[in-house]
Order: sequence, then C-alpha cells, then structure tokens
Amino acid sequence: MAKLLRRNQFLRDRRGDTDLVEFSLILPIFLLLMFALIDLGRYYWIRETVENAVRQAGRYAVTGQNSGSTNRVASIEQVAQNAMAGLYNPDTTTITVSGSPVGRSGSTTTNFGGYGGENVTVTISTQLGFFTPGIARYFGPSGSNTLTETVTFRNESFPVGQAN
Repeated sequence: MAKLLRRNQFLRDRRGDTDLVEFSLILPIFLLLMFALIDLGRYYWIRETVENAVRQAGRYAVTGQNSGSTNRVASIEQVAQNAMAGLYNPDTTTITVSGSPVGRSGSTTTNFGGYGGENVTVTISTQLGFFTPGIARYFGPSGSNTLTETVTFRNESFPVGQAN
C-alpha cells in the first residue's frame, strides 16, 4: 500500500512541469545556434584549406617541376588536390592553372604554367553547401556558396622544356 501511495504522489507532483516547458522552448534555439556554429566553423575550415591548397600549388608551380610522366599543369593540379585534405570533389571543385608574361596584363594562357621568369596563376573554386537553414538562406536559393582563391607567383628560372 505504501508503494502505491508513493507512486500516486509522484504522478501528481507538478514541480518539474515548468522546467519541462522552459526546456522545450529553449531547445530549438539552442540547437539552431549550435548547428550555425558548426556550419560557420566548417565554412572557415574549408576556406583555410582551399587557401592552403592554392598556396602549396603556387609554390610548387614556380619551381618548374613535374611529377613523373604527367605534364607540369597536371602536376600542379595534383599538388592542389593533395593539399585539400580530402575536400577535393571533381563535381564541385575546379583547379585552373594559367601562365602570363611579366608586364603584359590580360595576356594569359590557360592550362599553361608559364616559362621561367613569367607569372603563373593558380585558381581553385569550390562549392560549399550549408545545412543550417538560418545560414543557408543568406546564400541564395541553392543554399551554397562558391569559394574562389587565386594566387599569382613569378616562376623561377628553369629550362624551357619544363614550361608545360
């Protein structure tokens, strides 16, 4: 009988009802803020990774090197892909290498690393989608943002045969 009486008192006890209502009102706001922080942190991490990849590819490009049997542009693109730490997706990421003579602005050749003493430009562009509705709506109907990073270096002196 004592057990039944304690159970009935427990079922009639309303002390936690207000806490439950407060929790149910605050929980969606808290979760939205947490996912927004995760989304923004992911955005900045991807941006820094792409910046690092374009910098690494540019530093590799100025040396005039190529790896093995591939041409120089393919080697530069491979360095960028390796530096992207698993973020490279051929469907959403484009890597462009172009060379231009020093002093001639606007005169560039795509898929060409430039000769020694000329400029080489490496551009990486990638799509980044957001999963938090509050953030995604600021980036248009697609809910994604295009990150584009570009770096231009002047090539070191190297034999002409290594230019492409």
